[in-house]
Amino acid sequence: MRTIRPIFSGADTAGDAVEALVRDGWDFVFIDTPPAFLNVMQDAITHANLVLIPLRPGAIDLIASEDAVLAAQKAGVGYLCVLNDAEPAWKTTRATRDYLVEGDVTVAKTIIAHRKPYLAAMTSGNTGPEVEDRKRKCGAEVDALWGEIKKALADKQQQEKHRVERIF
Repeated sequence: MRTIRPIFSGADTAGDAVEALVRDGWDFVFIDTPPAFLNVMQDAITHANLVLIPLRPGAIDLIASEDAVLAAQKAGVGYLCVLNDAEPAWKTTRATRDYLVEGDVTVAKTIIAHRKPYLAAMTSGNTGPEVEDRKRKCGAEVDALWGEIKKALADKQQQEKHRVERIF
């Protein structure tokens, strides 16, 4: 069992933190950046294998997520937009997904729904699946999203392998 330590302890940038954690043997590093701090976000994206871009359905989050999408595209880093705090049946959810797809933006199939356990989790330091009741809807959503994330990472690794093979 590893001791959990602050991610930026002794690191000046997200890139420094990622490099240190990878050297320490971590398989996955998740860095949550504030969207308004472009320098921090761009540094984290530059050092990422995959960028997750959560957004709520609607114009405000579409506009707010544009910088992250463009930064990932410019850096040549794979990204996955995740509709969050939404319901698949909502017209706004469908319209947001359609708008992104029409713009050739990669969108996760999994939608993280608007559920009470996610709201309760924010106040208790847990995750939605940790606080939900017997229905396990949050757990199913998170598991499905995690499957998409692992597939995107594996696909990227396979593409890089083929690219390296072509060089030699």
